[in-house]
Amino acid sequence: MDELENSTLQEENNVTHIPENEPLEQDVDEISNVKQMSPTRLVLRRFFRSKLSMVGLIIIIGLFVFSFLGPIIFRLLDKIDFLNVIPVWGEIEADETGSSILREIPIEFTVNGQKYLGYEISTYNRLNNLYAGISKTHWLGTDEKGYDIFTRLMYGGRISLLIGFIVVFMEMFIGIILGGISGYFGKWVDQIIMRIVDIFNCIPTLPILLIAASLLNAWEIPEDQKIYYLMFILTLFGWSGTARLVRGQILFLREQEYMVACEVMGYPTYKKIFGQLIPNVLPQLIVSATLGFGSVILYESTLSYLGLGVQIPYAAWGTMIKSANTYEIMQYYPLLWVPAGICIVLAVLGFNFVGDGLRDAFDPKGKR
Repeated sequence: MDELENSTLQEENNVTHIPENEPLEQDVDEISNVKQMSPTRLVLRRFFRSKLSMVGLIIIIGLFVFSFLGPIIFRLLDKIDFLNVIPVWGEIEADETGSSILREIPIEFTVNGQKYLGYEISTYNRLNNLYAGISKTHWLGTDEKGYDIFTRLMYGGRISLLIGFIVVFMEMFIGIILGGISGYFGKWVDQIIMRIVDIFNCIPTLPILLIAASLLNAWEIPEDQKIYYLMFILTLFGWSGTARLVRGQILFLREQEYMVACEVMGYPTYKKIFGQLIPNVLPQLIVSATLGFGSVILYESTLSYLGLGVQIPYAAWGTMIKSANTYEIMQYYPLLWVPAGICIVLAVLGFNFVGDGLRDAFDPKGKR
């Protein structure tokens, strides 16, 4: 018995006693190494892990650099181009390197009651570079007016991409305001706004757009101003989807506990809608807007092809495809319309890839 007690005392003496209030040094190190990941960082981590999202992002950045910085870069390179391999052309600058000919223009005039016929002699540069093929001067050839296709492809991208951004921003702005008011107040306010949304959803968009194109042509609207009418029409028929999305989300969020707390604290209505509810709807809105970019670009190209939008001599991707209106051009001059079609396909795919990636990144059930 004495031997058992002695062994027990010896074991207790060998144990190192640690005060209860002092944590282990190892536990402190482990706790300090743990990093809490914020929701924004988690979304970005999921997004950049998706290969399709990265492909779409690279495509979009490449198209923006090509369209907006391309002409500027080419003009800068032209100043240091000793071999003359960098072609620099304007959007509506025709290649008039053809032969010069003299032409006589008859003119009638009257002197002292007598009619005389004279001729005005002028120099005319005949274009020999119509429908030119690929060359050092024109990397993608020229069109039926002698314009450089590669240059017009860059300027056309500015129009198509800019319209996409402006239209989506205006749709989001109108949809957030009307959808937020409708979802928060409900009752007769919700009924009125939703019935307006239903009316816009029931309007046959394409026939209305064709009628609008005919009216713009009849009113002789300048070609460089049709882009503003196009943006207005696309916004007018596109905001209803955003308003319905915002309204549905706010109907759910307004019943949450933090909204009850805002009510108790006496927050004004505009702060509760635009300070608390709308920020919680932004993830869904960002995904919807990104997917909407591709649709707007595709819509703009279709409308430009139908005559509503930017027209010749100004460039847009849809206008460039419109030049392929005969069998001969489609068969023998594919450079007039194939590059513009490829740019449209790349833009739509790029925005759709990014939209799909954002949708997966914002999914709370997604894997970390």
